Amino acid sequence: MSGLKYSSIILVAILLSGCGKETTPEPPLTQPELVIQILKDTKAKKREAACNKLDRLIAMDKNNAFLHELKSSEQNNIYIENIQTLLDKNDIDGAIREIDNAELKLGRNPQLNNAREKLEYIKKISVLSKSIAEPASGAQLEKDCVSLKKLIADYKPAEKYIPVLDQKIELAQLLQKQEEKRTAFSIFSDMLYFQQTGNSRLARITDAELELIAPDEYPRKRVQSIAGQLNTKTNEPKTVKPQS
Repeated sequence: MSGLKYSSIILVAILLSGCGKETTPEPPLTQPELVIQILKDTKAKKREAACNKLDRLIAMDKNNAFLHELKSSEQNNIYIENIQTLLDKNDIDGAIREIDNAELKLGRNPQLNNAREKLEYIKKISVLSKSIAEPASGAQLEKDCVSLKKLIADYKPAEKYIPVLDQKIELAQLLQKQEEKRTAFSIFSDMLYFQQTGNSRLARITDAELELIAPDEYPRKRVQSIAGQLNTKTNEPKTVKPQS
């Protein structure tokens, strides 16, 4: 009984050791069989396998434009799926680099051009959104909100954000007025300082700046009157109390 087991094992070992040399290769698939396999691969998103089978099919029919287009589409899809994975991770720059890699390998084509346009659109929205979240100034906030509003105007899913942007534009305009007031007051303070210290040249320059940016807030006559009063007080002789 034990000898039977050993002989069976030896027989299996002999068969296995010889299988690499003596087994005949699988017969090549016919065109209809290849087409069926390619359809199965594309449905299962096995892009590389589909491309390999398409190469075999193209070798049988080199002038078939449809097969070349189908292979190009599958090659594009390999990169586009990678791009989608990167977008799911919010890696927009990585997705754009992947488009660059695809174009280097496959050349430019309508499918990749369309993907690039969408990525650049997403990139613009991302940049503007970050700038709006952390505005450098009221003017910059208004500019970015107006730009983003135009960018998403024709994008249905983003319509709900337009009222929010309108509110932010109003806020930006208020911020700008406050910033202008602070700037004008700062220039006014500088001008008074230059007047008091006798620096007439810089006093004239800051006076002209004030007239330019805030003529209503700081009318020239009022500014000159305040400056004159300060100069009078500064130049008043100091009285010394007699010692008793």
